[in-house]
Amino acid sequence: MTDLETRRRRLALSYLAIIMVMSLLFSAILYGVMIAQLNRPAEPREYGFVDRRIVADDTLDWLDERDRQVRSSILLSLGALNFAVLGGGAVVSYVLARRTLRPIESAMESQRQFVSDASHELRTPLTALQAINEVALRKKHFDEAKAREVLEKNIAEVGKMQSLTETLLTLTRTEDRPTNKEKFWLDDTMADVLSTMESVASKKDIILKSDIAHIEVMSDALVLGQIMTILIDNAIKYSPEASEVAVVSVEQKHGVTLEVRDKGLGIDPKDQPYIFDRFYRADAARTRTATSGHGLGLAIAQSLCERYGFELTLKKSSPKTGSVFALRIPHSVVRT
Repeated sequence: MTDLETRRRRLALSYLAIIMVMSLLFSAILYGVMIAQLNRPAEPREYGFVDRRIVADDTLDWLDERDRQVRSSILLSLGALNFAVLGGGAVVSYVLARRTLRPIESAMESQRQFVSDASHELRTPLTALQAINEVALRKKHFDEAKAREVLEKNIAEVGKMQSLTETLLTLTRTEDRPTNKEKFWLDDTMADVLSTMESVASKKDIILKSDIAHIEVMSDALVLGQIMTILIDNAIKYSPEASEVAVVSVEQKHGVTLEVRDKGLGIDPKDQPYIFDRFYRADAARTRTATSGHGLGLAIAQSLCERYGFELTLKKSSPKTGSVFALRIPHSVVRT
């Protein structure tokens, strides 16, 4: 029996104990009330009242026997009721225990998967570090140039681990940050984001284009900037050199949508359901590009969206034609 199953049964027994205590208490109260009514003396009536002194002995015996039968019948009925409550309560308790523990089970499973995936990702640079240093130690002659080469490789692998650690911390911190909604101009905020990403895009000669409406929105500007930075960085990462990435706004009745469009490899249909999963990287991203990453960017963006009320979707994507990611900011447009 697993630890989780043991906890589920213990919780079910706790629920059942509460149900049975309430049932027995109710039965005791009901039995007391009914017996009190049976023991209540006959009250005077308009034409006289029953007096045990003038009633025949055989009639009194019959009445006493009838009282005993009624008490026995009440006890049997209450016993049957509690037995039925025990059986039904056991089923209800187990169902309630499963429902109560379901979010905890899901969280524990996610945590186990997260630790497993993180361990796997950290193992790769650690293994590379170990291999690099072991090879270096086997060499009898180790000049300064070789030493620098080894150190550079070590620093590169340490950088990968540092990047992964910071990304993991970002992913865990998204749930703790309080929501801070305020009015801001959408085009100004996006201009800041695009300005930050210019240096990243220039390394691949990628042109960043934008068509953002000058509208005032009520939302969390910092979180919006983080999400859009991830989406734009992701578009740059998987786009070919000397291409372009466009960011446009689409006004709607109940909000505004920001779209990030690239002309990259696209995402195969079989990979699309999993792109927001942690540590998931599509095969095309692994084999056709020299892009480094841990498959956490879109997972962080989705986590931020769920936490702060945005809606992030892959609007469309196909191999070799590019992808379009859409970020909807619901009920946010403020006309001025």
